[in-house]
Amino acid sequence: MGRWSERRALSAEDSELDTTVFFDINEYLISYWTTLTLKQRQAVWYSCQNDDEFDWSSIEEQIDDWVEALAQGNPDWILPEEDDAPEEELTEEELEEQLDDMIEDLKTSIGDYVSTFWDVEDEDEIQTISENLLELINTAVDEEFEDEDEDQDTAVEDTAEDKQ
Repeated sequence: MGRWSERRALSAEDSELDTTVFFDINEYLISYWTTLTLKQRQAVWYSCQNDDEFDWSSIEEQIDDWVEALAQGNPDWILPEEDDAPEEELTEEELEEQLDDMIEDLKTSIGDYVSTFWDVEDEDEIQTISENLLELINTAVDEEFEDEDEDQDTAVEDTAEDKQ
């Protein structure tokens, strides 16, 4: 039995061990949404319970904060390295949006550099210079990756020739 299965079996055997966090949606709604009727509150909690895409991330983030707080300064707590943490799969749309944000940040950084270290004050000129520099960077990176691909192709061909 693997460690994961063993831990699960041990926690299932312990009837006093409660590993859940309970959140009463109705009580929350009564406290913070005081004007909602029972029927309206039922609609809310039913929707939350049946939403396959319900966002648990804020709850997970709070749990993560507690893990880090309790582990801090306690050598008995061994946490996985950042690289070992499970990564969320991003959709293609989210990746595109993330890339667009990164490019905009890069343009802003280049623009800040140009306006600080070069004698340029016109915003249009700063933008043009930034876009040209970004294009030069893109071209250089593309050429570098093309060179790596060619080197890998050559290595594969050389290996195939050696085997013959």
